[in-house]
Amino acid sequence: FLQLQDLSSKKQQSHNILDLLRTWNIRMVTIMSIML
Repeated sequence: FLQLQDLSSKKQQSHNILDLLRTWNIRMVTIMSIML
């Protein structure tokens, strides 16, 4: 059970990182659009 919980938390963490990357990409694209 503990192992399963750990796996779940790791999955959550990776999801958060992906979410951050997505928002960062959107921000970069917006900045690029403004610059161009």
